[in-house]
Amino acid sequence: MTTATMTRDVPFAEYLAIDALHFGALKVLDLSPLHYRHHLRAPREESEAMTLGRLVHGLVLSGVAPEDVAFYDGPVRRGKVWEAFAAEHAGKSIVLKSQMAAASAMHEAVMHHAGARELLSRGEPEVTLRWRAGRRACKGRIDWWTGEQIVELKTTRAIDPRTFEKECASRAYHAQLAFYSAGLAAARRREAPVLPALITVESAPPYDVCVYRVGFDVLEAGAAKVESWLSTLDRCEASGHWPGVDGGRRAVDLRLPEWATEGGEEPDFTGIGG
Repeated sequence: MTTATMTRDVPFAEYLAIDALHFGALKVLDLSPLHYRHHLRAPREESEAMTLGRLVHGLVLSGVAPEDVAFYDGPVRRGKVWEAFAAEHAGKSIVLKSQMAAASAMHEAVMHHAGARELLSRGEPEVTLRWRAGRRACKGRIDWWTGEQIVELKTTRAIDPRTFEKECASRAYHAQLAFYSAGLAAARRREAPVLPALITVESAPPYDVCVYRVGFDVLEAGAAKVESWLSTLDRCEASGHWPGVDGGRRAVDLRLPEWATEGGEEPDFTGIGG
């Protein structure tokens, strides 16, 4: 690929087959290069939360569930009926009645939110980007493109700003937006006229919805993280050395959180095992 492109109506299977660096792999470098290399060789299996997220995305962005999701209306995942259904839909993600009900409620909540509804009232879903970052081929799939703005849809259990800010940082949503913005700028040969937005919806009742505006400072921080990851990837590929979380050091100093050293309130770990 020699030129950057912005393409509509690319089937998801076709997008997956594009041989290029995508954000889902790139962000694993935040853990370590060793984990990134493992991710490429043995991608993780889809969790129920990931399946729910994809289902919500399908309902909100296109009005239908993804083609590789099958709905099972039985009461439990056991017995001959379940086994026959699972065999018939092998290779698909299977959702239960409770999951479909939750996804439908989340879809309805998003479409009843004035800010979210306005963003989704114009434009198109799942636009595919292809571009180069230096010598590296990259790809991305924007959830929604209004014609002037990137809009990403996120399910979350932390909808309030103070908590979601931490989730945004830990899940590197700001870096994802910066990564896509770079691809968009390359494909359109100019910067997007409007900064990105995030539509967030709770994955549990009451299924609250909040639209977050993304500022230049957030996008710049995300761009710096992406640049750091790409530099790390270049070094590892050149050297053939893929260090783990200790960075190749003999030992790492253990640090305690502020609440443990300064008399702060200890978090409630009730229900957390292990």
